Amino acid sequence: MGETTENKKEKRIERLISFTNAEKIGLGALLVLIIFSPLIFTQLYSGVSFIGSGEIGDTIGGITAPFVNLLAAYLVYKSFTAQIEANTQQRKDHDKQMSIILNEQTINYLLNLYENMEKDYMSNNEGGNDGNGWATQLATGFHKLDKYRELKDNPSEDYDSTTDTYNSDSFAFHGRIEISTSVFKVNYIYHNFAMLNDALFNAVSNSNDRNLQYVARYITAKISSLFNSNNYNYILTRDIQGYIDEGLIDEKLGGELEISKEAANHIRSRLIEIMRNTEYANEKHT
Repeated sequence: MGETTENKKEKRIERLISFTNAEKIGLGALLVLIIFSPLIFTQLYSGVSFIGSGEIGDTIGGITAPFVNLLAAYLVYKSFTAQIEANTQQRKDHDKQMSIILNEQTINYLLNLYENMEKDYMSNNEGGNDGNGWATQLATGFHKLDKYRELKDNPSEDYDSTTDTYNSDSFAFHGRIEISTSVFKVNYIYHNFAMLNDALFNAVSNSNDRNLQYVARYITAKISSLFNSNNYNYILTRDIQGYIDEGLIDEKLGGELEISKEAANHIRSRLIEIMRNTEYANEKHT
């Protein structure tokens, strides 16, 4: 089994505050010189004469001072090195702890954001003329416009002789009403989808935390399920400009629908990106 991060950290600090064999030999030599240098230089022949030197204390101090200072300097260096490493490690530990706290706060924020968005979605999805949701009403409006096209291509089915009217006109009229009354509600849900998607994308792009990746993947799957249900992805298949060119919807309503389609495309692209990014991150952790 590999060493844990804590064990590696302890060994690194232990190496800094302990002495290598070479250091032990050097320090031992200095201690020997400090202890025996007065004897060597005053009682034995060393090539240096201390005849006429001062008091014995001054002599011993003057002889041993260089070795004592050298030993002290090295011990101070050793102490500072260990302190610098300890400070560096403390800073790393602090940064790691702050990263953990930030990831936990991000997870809570994303979960709360999704919960609020889901409530809005469920509330909004009870709207519409038939109670099946605004996106379903929007899709119904397009179905009626498509029915208008179908009838126009079959004049015999279009004309109602009992009322002397064309059925296609009714489909076009009611189709426009369905679309115009639902597009703003649908855009509101798209806004919520997009806001949460962007928050998820930024979170997984800036963190490799496994828990955050799992939560982001879970929320993304939930959003994808909501987006692909109840016709919220329906507008992606619509040729808005074609309806405008045929005069079935005006330029203003067409502009709103183009905004809706662009938002839906952004949502779909973000969902794909987040799922791909979190899948790659999860593979690295396994």
